[in-house]
Amino acid sequence: MKRRNHVRFFATAGALALSTAALAQTTPAGAPVAEEPTAETPAATPANPTAADIVVTGSRLTRAGFEAPTPVTVVSTASLAAKAPSNLPDALNQLPVFQNSISQNSGDSAQSNRVRSGNYLNLRALGPNRLLVLQDGRRVPPTSSNGGTDANLIPQLLVDRIDVVTGGASAAYGSDAVSGVVNFILNKKFEGLKANIQSGVSTYKDNFSYRAGLAGGVALLDDRLRIIGSAERYHSDGITSRIDRPGGRNFDSYGGVGTAASPYAFYSNVHYSATADGGYILNGPLAGRQFLLGGQTGAFNPGTAIGRSGVAINGDGADFDPTFSSLVPTLTTDQFFGRISYEFSSNVRAFAEGSYNIGVNDDHNITFIRLGSTMTIFRDNAYLPANVLAALGNTASFNVSRSFDEFGGLYSKQRTTSFNMATGLEGNFGDSWKWDVSYVHGDTKFRNVTQEPDLRRFYASLDAVRNSAGNIVCRITVTNPGVMDNCLPMNTFGNGAITRQAWDSVLQDSIWATRNKMDIWAANISGEPIELWAGPLSVAVGAEYRKQSILQTSNSNPAIPQDLTGIRGFSGTTRFFYVSIGEARGSYNIKEGYIEASLPLLKDSPLGKAMELNGALRYTDYSTSGSVKTWKVGLTYQPITDIRLRGTVSRDIRAPSLFELFAGQTVNNVPISDPLTGGFGSVPTVSGGNAALVPEVAKTYTGGIVLSPSFVRGLSMSFDYFNIAIDGAVSVPYNGSTLVNLCFASGGASPLCGQITRPLGNTNASAANFPTLITVTNQNVSRLQTSGVDFEVGYRHPLAGGTLNGRVLGTRLISYKRQQAAGQPTIEYAGTADLPGFNSNIASPKWRANFELNYASDSLSLGIQERMIGSYKKSKQSVYVDNGAPTVFYTDANISYAFPMGTGSGKIELFATMNNVFNRKAPYWPQTGSPGLQLPSLRTLYDINGRYMTVGARARF
Repeated sequence: MKRRNHVRFFATAGALALSTAALAQTTPAGAPVAEEPTAETPAATPANPTAADIVVTGSRLTRAGFEAPTPVTVVSTASLAAKAPSNLPDALNQLPVFQNSISQNSGDSAQSNRVRSGNYLNLRALGPNRLLVLQDGRRVPPTSSNGGTDANLIPQLLVDRIDVVTGGASAAYGSDAVSGVVNFILNKKFEGLKANIQSGVSTYKDNFSYRAGLAGGVALLDDRLRIIGSAERYHSDGITSRIDRPGGRNFDSYGGVGTAASPYAFYSNVHYSATADGGYILNGPLAGRQFLLGGQTGAFNPGTAIGRSGVAINGDGADFDPTFSSLVPTLTTDQFFGRISYEFSSNVRAFAEGSYNIGVNDDHNITFIRLGSTMTIFRDNAYLPANVLAALGNTASFNVSRSFDEFGGLYSKQRTTSFNMATGLEGNFGDSWKWDVSYVHGDTKFRNVTQEPDLRRFYASLDAVRNSAGNIVCRITVTNPGVMDNCLPMNTFGNGAITRQAWDSVLQDSIWATRNKMDIWAANISGEPIELWAGPLSVAVGAEYRKQSILQTSNSNPAIPQDLTGIRGFSGTTRFFYVSIGEARGSYNIKEGYIEASLPLLKDSPLGKAMELNGALRYTDYSTSGSVKTWKVGLTYQPITDIRLRGTVSRDIRAPSLFELFAGQTVNNVPISDPLTGGFGSVPTVSGGNAALVPEVAKTYTGGIVLSPSFVRGLSMSFDYFNIAIDGAVSVPYNGSTLVNLCFASGGASPLCGQITRPLGNTNASAANFPTLITVTNQNVSRLQTSGVDFEVGYRHPLAGGTLNGRVLGTRLISYKRQQAAGQPTIEYAGTADLPGFNSNIASPKWRANFELNYASDSLSLGIQERMIGSYKKSKQSVYVDNGAPTVFYTDANISYAFPMGTGSGKIELFATMNNVFNRKAPYWPQTGSPGLQLPSLRTLYDINGRYMTVGARARF
């Protein structure tokens, strides 16, 4: 990010904050400025006696005036809904601390061989599976195969506030709280009815969405019996084609190999240089020609080379036609939630709650292409014209590379259904002691269906011959009757030659499904056993037992060999080409206990106004990997009223997910540019689980200062340093491309070469030695480390019968390092986009910040937000002709007006929100090596919707 942009952003923020500070000084010192408190969410301040009922996420201890030393960002649902009315997780993802989250609008993969929708929050880019999602302080069961939790399935109309803990919290809450915790706090005492209805559309007149919901609550029997419930639906049409956004039809990609001699450069109109829509002949007497409609061959223009094997600009080459590939899947979520609680006495209460949620998305996410020598044509093929046969001479067979886009992209649908329930008792005794016991059950089913060619059927259909009656049939019906008698022959010679009937006959559903189940039994007790010189000693102890299981099924299990009886020319090892997912079955149980204490050291002392020491210890025993200990030590010190210092050091863990432990083999076909042979093509890449994995261990340091200057009432600031280092991180150390490059660099001597299967060994450079299989697996060998500074500046002040709020939230990333395995170099990714993702690299800008200014009165609310994504270098590992990515600003605006309903407190509120007001286009950066597959930018970082307008109404009565 250039210095003038830093100055622009923070000067604007400072000027606005100072201008509001110059107004009447009537806000009490120390009042919260991040969000405006409501009757439903009282402000947790020393002046507010209700604050004792508020749990500060990040600690199990709760008492009036306690503030945990771990940094916590608190946001209200009203604030989030105003900025991103689609859903609360979408709004959370606008906060600078969240990076590379997975949702239908982001994520580096739009393919259906992994979960690609829902909303899997990612804190500090450490992964959704290293963030713990809670609801009212209780763990929410996982919903995906990788152990992550879809935050879309939280009952959003009843969420009161969201606490984001931006530091390790494993000692307080258990495994997975490595990067932090997101705790959705429900309004469990809600009374009355409220409703929401809205719709939205992009400036491109697509991605239409609507949301409707109703929530109600009632208190009976002198408020001892409370019942609340909600039902909500959200739907988005998605963006049906990648050409529906600027640059989507340009076929942008990169050329070069990233060296000083051949730097990466960007080109438009890039196509494969040895693949044609009607079929490109790779070898034999007709090599270099393409098939035309009618089966004749013609000259083929490969285009102009751009320094990268397999692709060229212009020419006749094929591509992944973006017309038939969706940019954003459709999404529909339905949420149903109910809760009942009963107060037996002032000391004992019971509750039971349940939710049922459904999330569905579908799209066309890719077209079918056979690259390289994956299609063999035999000379007895009945669709070959006589003159072509004559030109072949005695050639028995030849290979063809072809795109199959006659009938569009391949349809895919993903569906998640989730049932969660919780029940328990809670109460108190004495003056300060609280207790609770609870049981939580979660059962989530995920199912993916992708329609694509069954390769056995495809190759059998491709092998067309004439039978004894002179009719064109599949050869298998002649040589092996009874094996595949419903096979229809397919003519692939020339674009448009394939019939709908033949294509439909090879299409089948690739189906994989995952079921996650979790049961949790927990008990906690907290209180103040003794009064000390500076206040009471606070203690919390508890125990928890969890049992978790996973069952993944698949009809495309790559571990099952294909029956190739009667089939010639079959290429590959799996039933399907794109979606070949292994099966998994496994379970484990976890037993753990913890203790946490807070010791007051100073209170109104000459040495300071207050000081507290906080510590926690948790012992956890996994049935798969044994025991592990986590701990935390924190200190808060308030030398004067205006200043508070805080810091923590903790040991945190993440247990390997059941899928990482027990997954069967999964095969993805990955495009590879092979430096050894100079070839380019798709290589089956096999991955799978590893039952020997053990928990990751992280050491976390945080330290910060909170300023609430009494001379500027209503102003507060916080600055917090964080440093998280994860040892033994579970990862696949190398993707296929990296393995091939490292093996080549070693001259074939590296042990990594053993993960690459070649017909002729690791030194033969002939074209016939292109890789046929690459194997990768999860291992505890990586090390991750990230550090930076989070900062927040807020101001809240009465103005013209209302309240003016200003807030700046930002993160300065200092370091993001990863070491793939012992003995390998540690690479710094901060300020670059070198970090490898699943389908494209991930950018890690050093600066990210939001500035917002809001005015609210009893009836009118106005807000504007500026989101900043800082600049970065595309790479420090490779050479680019243009290596810079600029700073990007997005402007959002919202307005609402409330009308009273009747004579009571009811009201109806009309609202409008516009995100990306100026329709800021994402910076140009064609990352993908597959022409037409992605937009020429980073969907993990930038807005791909464009300007988006939402209007609606909220009612409360």
